[in-house]
Amino acid sequence: IERGARDVHILVIGDSTGNNDNEWPRLFASWIAQQYPTHSVSYRVWSSTDYASAVAVAAGSGARTIRIWNGSIAGSQPSHLMGEHWANAIGTPFASTPPDLVVWNHGHNLLGLTDEVLRGQFLGPMEQVRLAFPGAPHAMIAQAPDQTNDTYAQIAAQIMRVCSDRGDTLVLDVYSQVMALGKPGSLYVDSIHPSEAGTQIYLGAVTAAWTSARIQPFA
Repeated sequence: IERGARDVHILVIGDSTGNNDNEWPRLFASWIAQQYPTHSVSYRVWSSTDYASAVAVAAGSGARTIRIWNGSIAGSQPSHLMGEHWANAIGTPFASTPPDLVVWNHGHNLLGLTDEVLRGQFLGPMEQVRLAFPGAPHAMIAQAPDQTNDTYAQIAAQIMRVCSDRGDTLVLDVYSQVMALGKPGSLYVDSIHPSEAGTQIYLGAVTAAWTSARIQPFA
């Protein structure tokens, strides 16, 4: 982006904590438009079997575009876009230009699994994307916990383990931030989905990592 060498593509693979316009991926699109006024910003969110039409978030002063592909689906697991939806979600959009960043935002729909099975639920889809795009850097969001119980602790631990084992995957740790605050109700609209204040923690984790990466890249 800094060099304006080509258009930039960012892929988000996630669940219902990121599929609405008031949640972090869409807000990130607006934030990144402010950081790079020379670039146009395009945003597309998944809709059933393909991405919806592109939303023009900003018109830049230059010729380059930052394209954000939000593959977030309510009730989904990390593998949702890896089968019949692969072509429309990942294969075709990135056929000529691989994603410059892949952000995984999953966990709440992976309850009741053993540690090893849970770990495999993350690693399998991640490896499929890595095989297709070996040079693409990855980041994983450790999501805010369920406000009413501690079930996400196991999931967060396995996200940390996956990132540690890979050694090249950045953790965006929303979980620890919300736990440190005591899981206040003001961060939720129900027991899982973030309120406006909760969304700001998700967004802050992503933008802080992005700002850091401008100095020290993801990979």
